[in-house]
Amino acid sequence: MEATSNRYDVAILGGGLAGLTLALQLKRQRPETSIFVAEKRPGPAPEAAFKVGESTVEISADYFARVCDMKDHIEQDELFKAGLRFFFPAGDNSDITQRVEWGDSAFAPVPTYQLDRGRFENELARRNVEAGIDLVQGAFVDEVELDGDQHSVTIVQGGPGGDRSTITARWVVDAAGRSFILRNKLGLAKDVEHDINSAWWRVGNGLVDHEEWGAHDETWMARMERPGIRRYSTTHLVGEGYWVWLIPLASNSHSIGIPNSQRPWKSGRTTSRTSSRSRSSHTGASASSRRSAGPWSGKQACSSTRSTRRARTTSRWRTRTSAI
Repeated sequence: MEATSNRYDVAILGGGLAGLTLALQLKRQRPETSIFVAEKRPGPAPEAAFKVGESTVEISADYFARVCDMKDHIEQDELFKAGLRFFFPAGDNSDITQRVEWGDSAFAPVPTYQLDRGRFENELARRNVEAGIDLVQGAFVDEVELDGDQHSVTIVQGGPGGDRSTITARWVVDAAGRSFILRNKLGLAKDVEHDINSAWWRVGNGLVDHEEWGAHDETWMARMERPGIRRYSTTHLVGEGYWVWLIPLASNSHSIGIPNSQRPWKSGRTTSRTSSRSRSSHTGASASSRRSAGPWSGKQACSSTRSTRRARTTSRWRTRTSAI
């Protein structure tokens, strides 16, 4: 849709999870507030989108379900989460039943969820528009001028060479993720002395069934209240200096990632080398991924070594930080 005005109470830069939930929360609590959301993606997000923040904890689950009134969508179109599950090393890790397992044997009474971020954000976008929020997609933020009570935001529709337009707003919120629009503009970046890296990808056409790895062991299977619970956990396969996450998604795919630190190795290692080592050290996960007949797609290594010095001021602007 297009902007219906050139003056708003709030302009939100970024129409992802942070921007869309904030807009919806504001509109539900203050229906009279006029809100503009600029999102550079020109249309719906793909399912199993490459976005960190799929596995909720109790407070975020409550926020999405109750504060943003998304409970009906979550319980119908997303997955319930069976808590966190950790498998610690044992020998060559070839037999998962011999690894120390830490995790719940049943779903917790306080619900948490596994969110397919593409699916979830598409529904958030639909509800934003339905609530009367001006969500403009395919809108690239070209310039932001912070000026007292009336800030201005200039957007370019469709990217360079597209139609330019400017709106004003009493509040500007940067929810543009790793674009860091306000942080870069105001020079608020600061170095973080923690050298971390990660890589992540998706495996399609079926969920990784954790219990398949140990189905031969009746005692191991009997730890659960019923069969099938393990597969809905956020599972961590832990190794020296790294861990592998496995998160099931409602789009019948699996989010798999490897965060790692260089500190355990004096010579340092690249994420690709750590990925190779982790695959050979977690035979159950590797075999299950190979058996998936569907496509897989990857995200190159990401290093996050900067943070933001200040996230808000009394000058009516605010940043909402990226997960990575």
